[in-house]
Amino acid sequence: MALVTRPRIGYGRSAALIPVTAAPEATATPFPDAKSRLPMLQWTRSIPIEGEPADVMAVVTRNAEWLATTSKTPKLLLTFDGNAMSNAPSVVDWAKRTVPDLDVKALGVAGHHAPEDAPREIANTIR
Repeated sequence: MALVTRPRIGYGRSAALIPVTAAPEATATPFPDAKSRLPMLQWTRSIPIEGEPADVMAVVTRNAEWLATTSKTPKLLLTFDGNAMSNAPSVVDWAKRTVPDLDVKALGVAGHHAPEDAPREIANTIR
């Protein structure tokens, strides 16, 4: 279906808190043909759900194991006000319990596109 229809990229921009005005036509233009839409379709199909795709799930599992077992390596979790999954108190609490040497920094208000909404806050925190 995604290869047949002409979806518009940019629907996710509505999740940004700061209006995006630079070249909106570049992301709002429909993909002209099936070949140009294929990368977006492949990207969404590679999000691991219920263990599939297996190769992606293997990478996620290895990364989770590394995070949980590697101490003396500083790790940083940036959180933002809002209801995104990584901001959920249960996820932050899990990360604090599971990931050694984790520093959690709450950076205030930002939407799904946090680097666009809070670039200075993020840059100042990771320096």
